[in-house]
Amino acid sequence: MYQQVRSGQVWRILTYAVLHGNLTHLFSNILSQLIIGTLIEAEFGTLKTSAIYILSSIGGGLFSLLINKGNSVGASVAIFGLLGSYVKKL
Repeated sequence: MYQQVRSGQVWRILTYAVLHGNLTHLFSNILSQLIIGTLIEAEFGTLKTSAIYILSSIGGGLFSLLINKGNSVGASVAIFGLLGSYVKKL
């Protein structure tokens, strides 16, 4: 992802979060989003939950560029962003 972003493909910072390595990875992220996302949305509302999810995805993509010179896939960073927002609320 690093080389592609440096060459002007900036959309990769967000779109990596909708790609997955295999079906197990995809289904585990879907299940996590359903369980965690439902709880967070009930607590914060749809708009705030969506903002947290998208900003966590972008932040994770930028951080991945700093520490990982290879490709990154998956929505795990956005899910952890949702979890972090909930823990902070507690």
